Amino acid sequence: MPRDEQFYRLIADAITDYGVIQFDPNNKIVDWNTGAERLLGFSREEILGQSGAVFFTPEDREQGAPESELRIALRDGRAFDERWHMKKDQSRFWGSGVTTPVWEPDGSLRGFVKVVRDETERHTLLQRLQDSEQRLQLAQTIAGVGTWEWTVAGDHCVWSESMGLLFGLPAGTSLGSVAEFLKRVHEGDRETVLASLSRCLREGDSYEIRFRIRWPDESVHWLLATGRPFRNSEGRVERLLGVALDVTERKKGEEAALQQQEQLKHRVQTTGEALDRTKEELRALAASLLTAQEEERRRIARELHDGLGQQLAGLQMKLELLRQASSSLAEPLGAAVEQVALMSDELRQLSHRLHPSVLELIGLEAALRSLCEEWERTFDLPVRCTCSGVARPVPIEISSGLYRIAQEALHNVHKHAGDARVVVALSGDERQLSLLISDDGSGFDQTAVRRNRGLGMISMGERAALLGGVLEVKSQPTQGTTLLVRVPWP
Repeated sequence: MPRDEQFYRLIADAITDYGVIQFDPNNKIVDWNTGAERLLGFSREEILGQSGAVFFTPEDREQGAPESELRIALRDGRAFDERWHMKKDQSRFWGSGVTTPVWEPDGSLRGFVKVVRDETERHTLLQRLQDSEQRLQLAQTIAGVGTWEWTVAGDHCVWSESMGLLFGLPAGTSLGSVAEFLKRVHEGDRETVLASLSRCLREGDSYEIRFRIRWPDESVHWLLATGRPFRNSEGRVERLLGVALDVTERKKGEEAALQQQEQLKHRVQTTGEALDRTKEELRALAASLLTAQEEERRRIARELHDGLGQQLAGLQMKLELLRQASSSLAEPLGAAVEQVALMSDELRQLSHRLHPSVLELIGLEAALRSLCEEWERTFDLPVRCTCSGVARPVPIEISSGLYRIAQEALHNVHKHAGDARVVVALSGDERQLSLLISDDGSGFDQTAVRRNRGLGMISMGERAALLGGVLEVKSQPTQGTTLLVRVPWP
């Protein structure tokens, strides 16, 4: 053997992680290295002179894969190949390689060289990852939930498989950019959505918004979307992760109930006799609306937590096991674990906002304290919460009603009172519970408000009345506002 060929033989045999196989123009094996012997199981004496098709599976040989690979190599100068290969013992491995033609100095074909490596472990891990992603997409589709990620630089959006379905598009569709997404938003809500995104980018706060979208068939649907920003090392928001939920049916129910309520109110205004007849109807309708709303919130929160939440937790565990099992995929799998954890956290927060399970688990006092702490963190408003005289359990209907009143009152403070200091105080005695929410903000003219009460004040009053209690509001311009609710405590 010439000295140069001996040198290249030494190099080839030193590369034990790759099989290097040489074929003549008729696809007969004329040489191979130690790595190929270790990979395929044949000795050098056994393999020389055999057809290169011996490494292909029976189904690939039947389809002419060996010949096709050589034709592509001759046509393109190389042929890349990833498929199942056969060893001497008939076991299979996932081989990744490339076949290249070798030419003589006179331009005639000397043969081919194939370099192949066993990538079975990588292929198996990727297959498991794909299976996990498919299970996640199935869970999201069943729950009517989609997830998205927006990279601010370049305005690039990536949607989950089920996100397109929420927009009336085929599964797997991604609009690609916020600009394209905004075209699908109802023209009446487009500015509100854009303002929420802009505020999120500017202030770096999470957001939750409910808005309408138009499907390709021009039908209108409602989405509840929540997003969380992530900053880079310079403090700028570089991407947003979010979850979207179709709430069209719930919105239709709310609108139908509100329409009925408005119709009943109109009848009440026509005659005093109608007022007498419809007082109880209005009360029952309001009770039905609030009860249905709470039941729907509880149902959605439970489905998100028990269904999609558990799927995400299982996916996170499996991805972590895969990351620990494969050093070569540790970095991308680690990023996937982090993204699934963030999605799980965002889903838990959405579930909590829809229905705080702490009300049923440890009661009203703890739920109010948690609400005040969350409000203080979210809006950077000082909120002091005190509780006294609440030593015995509070029925869930009373807890739920007072909790929703506190939520609405804090929302009004944030909306109208500016940077006010807030006190939330719960107290009780043998016969009644009292909830007081006061702020030292700008206050308002109660006379003007009585003539044009907003839905928030109406809702709080109705909730108090449904509990057999009363709602009192005291306020003056520049003097702050105090809201007091007193309900019977059986």
